Amino acid sequence: MKMNCNIAGDLLPLYIDGACSQDSRAALEAHLGECEQCRARLERMRGPDMAAPARAKDRDVSVANCARKIRRRRIRAAVLATALCAVLACVLALVFMTLRDMHAQANPTVFPTAEGVYNLTAGDLETTAAQTGEYVLFTNYKQIQVALTEDAEFDGEILLWNAEYDEVIQYGTIDPGTDTCVFTGLTAAQYYKITFPEGTDFSVTISEGRAVSFWSSLKNVLIEMFD
Repeated sequence: MKMNCNIAGDLLPLYIDGACSQDSRAALEAHLGECEQCRARLERMRGPDMAAPARAKDRDVSVANCARKIRRRRIRAAVLATALCAVLACVLALVFMTLRDMHAQANPTVFPTAEGVYNLTAGDLETTAAQTGEYVLFTNYKQIQVALTEDAEFDGEILLWNAEYDEVIQYGTIDPGTDTCVFTGLTAAQYYKITFPEGTDFSVTISEGRAVSFWSSLKNVLIEMFD
């Protein structure tokens, strides 16, 4: 059956795209060999003017894809910048609180105490092991530190008393590495006493043992935050 120009015109787009069957292609090519009008139409469809819309469409798709990628990158950058700002704000706040604690450790508030009470916040107590029990102690800190002289030889327990109720509340031993004993978990709401076993007599220093350093203050801040 001989192909007419209308059928050939319907097949030309498929022919150009290579989407028609082998039989349709053969029949169309036979018709093109005889029909100058359809050959001219095929040349026009293959020309740059007909290809321009397809190229423009491809270009629009490419631009849209590029725009989406840019938007995604901007969103990721904004999220990352926000997260970094939040982390930086937390770090700065932590540093500020640490520096404030360092200042507080270096310049503790000295509260007035009752007569006959030794205020360790105002200064260290230099005495002897035999005389420590004669002092009623006050601290505005969380601990009391007992430090022995370097030449002291001690083997035994140090007792921390609640001075008001005259009862032992903590037992301590000397750390050989530092020659110190630290009683912790204390409060300004109580008065304390410290005693050594009878028969011991060497120089000791009783203090709050405040450590003025960045890392010590950072530890204090973290403990307060998560306590």
